[in-house]
Amino acid sequence: MAALGDLWPAPLDHIMLFIAYLSRQSRTASTISSYMAALSFIHKINNWSDPSHTFLVTKALEGMKRLRPQKDCRAPITIELLQKIYCELPNVCLSYYEVLLFRSAYTLAFFGLFRVGELVFTTNSMANRPLLYSDINFSTSQGRSMLTVQLRFSKTDQRGKSCRVHLAELRNNPICPVSNVRDSIIYWAHRSALRLLNRHLRLEQQGVHINWMGKRGMKWHNVLTTVSKNIRNFPVPRILILHVGGNDLIDYTTSMLCAKIEYDISILAQWLPNTIIIWADILPRLYWRGSLNIKAIEKKRKRVYRSGRRSAFLVGGRVIHHQDITYDCPSLFRADKVHLTDVGNALFLNNLQNELELCASNSFSMR
Repeated sequence: MAALGDLWPAPLDHIMLFIAYLSRQSRTASTISSYMAALSFIHKINNWSDPSHTFLVTKALEGMKRLRPQKDCRAPITIELLQKIYCELPNVCLSYYEVLLFRSAYTLAFFGLFRVGELVFTTNSMANRPLLYSDINFSTSQGRSMLTVQLRFSKTDQRGKSCRVHLAELRNNPICPVSNVRDSIIYWAHRSALRLLNRHLRLEQQGVHINWMGKRGMKWHNVLTTVSKNIRNFPVPRILILHVGGNDLIDYTTSMLCAKIEYDISILAQWLPNTIIIWADILPRLYWRGSLNIKAIEKKRKRVYRSGRRSAFLVGGRVIHHQDITYDCPSLFRADKVHLTDVGNALFLNNLQNELELCASNSFSMR
């Protein structure tokens, strides 16, 4: 194709040769159509005549479709298939939180006829469009529970005029969207999250008893003194989770903070040779006091928590990731742009609970 020369607007014979080349490369008709759409966009944005819709090009694409017909192998989601998916979720999900989350999402999408992009966002440019707790309202009509969803954006409503979708309760039916959304973490987490009502994260039956050592505004220089004080007053812990460091990102350079974390974790390993030290990644924020460049702080945060991970691994420890809590999901943060909402806290505590469950159910070699 290079021998044809770099000519714009693209001559029609070049486009025809390009289609023939893609055909010889066994590209499908839909793939070639995508290439043509890209070429069409380049011509239109430069105010050139669009050759992709000429008679020869359209006939060539039509011939491609006839020569290599494609069958749509996608199966529609039926009631029966939804019921099977609903029942299988506990076998494939990592936690009860995920079971509730996917059940509510699947049933809501099915009965509300929602597109994926109307419930969740698939690109960062659509981060303000996911369904929020404030978009959901429960009511009762003629003795039946009702769920009203405020659809703020949709494929046919890009300007955000919004509309309401009303769903009625399906009585005695496990795939009822009203009951699934009501029972999901998205709903009950907003009522302060059940785990917040139990300081041990409901893990007592697995032998887990939690002593929360943290305090508001805690900084890294408080870690050694706090741990030292607690091990004098309480039994030596089997597991020590370190979730601290976010308040230090503004005050210290990256190298200084990373060195301090690495040194102190090695000291803790010497103090507590039979304790599993777990590093919990520093959470993101929408606003960092003392800094206006959130992207720069995000880079620093990632460098620091990677250093914390390495330090924990060096002493035989473990790591808790918070991949589902990101700064580009504002609905997880309170109005102060720092602290998590109840939904965000539920996600955070779910990550802690999963790791503690794993530690409690497995026999890890003690250092």
